[in-house]
Amino acid sequence: MARIQVLPLPARPDDPAPFAFVIDETHTLRAEDVEALTRTLPKLKEAAGAHFVLVTDIHLDVT
Repeated sequence: MARIQVLPLPARPDDPAPFAFVIDETHTLRAEDVEALTRTLPKLKEAAGAHFVLVTDIHLDVT
């Protein structure tokens, strides 16, 4: 099952709490789920204030 995680990024004076979303294990998604994710990610990134979104089909633990 695909997972979404938050990866903290190094703080900067103008942005004390930057972060990125990491979505991993996407190989488990169906084609229609990937299409929905592709449409939704830009909105999610903007609404949450994330700097980046990383999508991968491998297992990636963010600590």
